[in-house]
Amino acid sequence: MSWLKSFKKWKLRSSVTEKSAQPFPYRTDVFLSSVVENIPNMIFVKDAKDLKFIRFNRAGEELIGQSRDNLIGKNDYDFFPKEQADAFTKKDRDVLSGGVVVDIPEEPISTARGVRYLHTKKIPLFNDQGEPAYLLGISEDITEKILAEKQRLKLLQEQVARVEAEKVAERLGLLAEVGSALTRSLDYKKTIDTFGQIMISKMCEWCIIDIQNETDGRIHSTVAFRDPDKAHRVQSLRERLPSEKTSQGLIAKVMTSGEPLLLGSDADEFKKFLQEDLRIEEEDLRDLNSATIVPFRSYDKVIGTLTLISRKNIRDFNDLDYSIAQDLARRAASAIENARLYQKSLEASRVKTAFLANMSHEVRTPLAAVLGFAQVMKEDSVVSNDDQERLSLIIKNGKQLLGIVDEILDISKIESDRMDLEFIPFKLRALLQEVCDLFKIQIQNKNLELTCSVDDEVSDDLRTDPTRLRQILINILGNAIKFTKDGGVHLHVKMHPAQDRSLNRVISFLIRDTGIGISKEQAQALFQPFTQADSSTTRKFGGTGLGLFLSKKLAQKLGGDLSLAESRVGLGSSFLLTTQVSVVTPSLKVESVLPRTKTAPSKPISEGDRKGTVLVVDDYEDNRVLVKWFLNHAGYDVDMAESGKEGVSKALSGDYDLVLMDIQMPGMDGFEALKKLKARQYSKPVVALTAHAMKGDKEHCLSSGFDDYLIKPINQEDLEKMLERF
Repeated sequence: MSWLKSFKKWKLRSSVTEKSAQPFPYRTDVFLSSVVENIPNMIFVKDAKDLKFIRFNRAGEELIGQSRDNLIGKNDYDFFPKEQADAFTKKDRDVLSGGVVVDIPEEPISTARGVRYLHTKKIPLFNDQGEPAYLLGISEDITEKILAEKQRLKLLQEQVARVEAEKVAERLGLLAEVGSALTRSLDYKKTIDTFGQIMISKMCEWCIIDIQNETDGRIHSTVAFRDPDKAHRVQSLRERLPSEKTSQGLIAKVMTSGEPLLLGSDADEFKKFLQEDLRIEEEDLRDLNSATIVPFRSYDKVIGTLTLISRKNIRDFNDLDYSIAQDLARRAASAIENARLYQKSLEASRVKTAFLANMSHEVRTPLAAVLGFAQVMKEDSVVSNDDQERLSLIIKNGKQLLGIVDEILDISKIESDRMDLEFIPFKLRALLQEVCDLFKIQIQNKNLELTCSVDDEVSDDLRTDPTRLRQILINILGNAIKFTKDGGVHLHVKMHPAQDRSLNRVISFLIRDTGIGISKEQAQALFQPFTQADSSTTRKFGGTGLGLFLSKKLAQKLGGDLSLAESRVGLGSSFLLTTQVSVVTPSLKVESVLPRTKTAPSKPISEGDRKGTVLVVDDYEDNRVLVKWFLNHAGYDVDMAESGKEGVSKALSGDYDLVLMDIQMPGMDGFEALKKLKARQYSKPVVALTAHAMKGDKEHCLSSGFDDYLIKPINQEDLEKMLERF
């Protein structure tokens, strides 16, 4: 029992002296042996020379899963893998050579019960000569604690992920709601009123919108407050203020400088702002805790300010709210400017075209972020099934909104005579099959029947613009199915000789349905833009009223027409589409109109397989983050710049394989940035990434020196193809 003597000497030396020790009624060696045997922690003793076990208690047997008879006289190499035994042995030697107690907070060991985590203290025991003779180990099994902590951390991480996902979803939801509201009407006052109501319902107690008149510079204020009486009182007060008063204070400062402000309740400036700038009465000051004033900035000019004031039970504005307010103000400014442009567009077709192009850009820019981040979140394994379904709805409705934007652009192109048609060979019956297949699910869900018949004399090899023909047929068939509850829809195709006796032919498509029908009064406005049969049609079936108007214009561009052939209320309608085609001789090669096979999604790329480095220049943060995600996913490293000026600086000083350049940016736009790069002999590819989708925009970008052109919302497949080309 020499180890026990060493242990007793060590204990005496490290705790109390013999003189201070109290008389003990039991033999010390018996007592200590009993303690060692019954303590719930594993205790073991090794000899200092060979590190063989010479003592093991009952708790150690149970933990290791070995009897002490099998343990005594053996060392770690008899029970553990060599690497683990090497680590244990090294620590033991360090303890013995150092002569001090070593604490090992967490040490995994392999046992009969699997891997267990131990908190171990290793203590050297010395002989009479002061040399280490034994090593005493005391180990506590902390496996359950470790697992509990890991589970707690996992739950915490999941909670953080959920909170972040909820924040992103809330922000996307708010941006989508505001974007939808701002593009719902082109009435200037209605746009501002709607925006203010959304703000007080989602972000604040008070919302004050100050817009500067374009002609005389006077300020027009719109006040929204959860208490309508107080809103009216504040607005009346602001309208009565002398002009010199409205040119002072923090709102005027933001309108002049264009620099936003965030005010907290602990600042004297906050109370002074409420009392002196807004003239808010004392009774209305209670519980107001923060405010933010941000400019309505349209391109390089400030057209007004947005002031949001919050109450304690709503929220205390932080940096995230500050950022969201600026984003919303920028979108609202675009919508306000669009409304102004729309009023001017009534006076001239040139101004209308400019308005539509600007609206396309402003809708596509936030829509690109909404669709992109919704898709990113949908692919995240952390997102629940319910959230996956909601994200699918966001993506579905976002694509519908994008379709509306494209319809508006098509109308603008037609009316300005800027739409180019592509007359190419195609297979008529393949096109018809493709169109009908698009409605299979819709037909099945409504328990309808969709049939198609083609007369034998109709040639299959034809030439026209199949893309536009397909667009018209999808529009008319879609309407027929939408307004049909029972029965079905039938498409009948005939061929007629052209009236001018040329080699061309006229194809007629008669679409009959058993739907709700159209009255004579309703038929008079049927092909007018932005109109439907009546307001109840819009509420029940949706739509913008652009489809038939656009389809008729396209049919006329194809040398034919679209008309209502017959309709009876409650019994159904028939639409007649005609278009000129030329018959293609069978010997000619005919291009297939069937959809191309999509490229398989790219696989995750390891760090060692990165393909290159791309600089993304875009003033819109959400787009920068989205494009970065796409590029990283495709195997590229990404650097970002938030302005044209920063992009030029980074491109010239960095080593990038390609630059993606936004066009419409405040300050230095994409064209000016490219010009400065070319002046410095910059030779790497620079690709335009823009929401401008009007005819001529691509040609303008390429003629200005851009190496390629991509449109927002960005398509990941198109992006990857472009990158592979360079």
